[in-house]
Amino acid sequence: MNRLLFAFLILLLALPAAGQQQRPVFPDLDQARRAAIVDSLTAALDTVYVFPDVATEMVTDLRARLAAGEYDQVSDPQEYAGLITEAFQAISHDKHLHVRVMPPPP
Repeated sequence: MNRLLFAFLILLLALPAAGQQQRPVFPDLDQARRAAIVDSLTAALDTVYVFPDVATEMVTDLRARLAAGEYDQVSDPQEYAGLITEAFQAISHDKHLHVRVMPPPP
């Protein structure tokens, strides 16, 4: 009985409070992280995007935005992902193309 009660208490402590959504904590972005993300995204687009000419256009646009300082004030990774998604979709008109932030491993 004690083991069952202990296991139940551990389970309750491990679960977030009912009705509360826990937003993952991401490190703030700095210039180096933003640039690294752009490098990673552009490499992926160049490699796997189905329309190479559109990928090239998106890569060029994203690099120009970064160089112009358009993202310099963005420190939230989710906001950054949303802005990049909007920029990509404005060029590609591909509503399946999204940039998302994955939570860091626990």
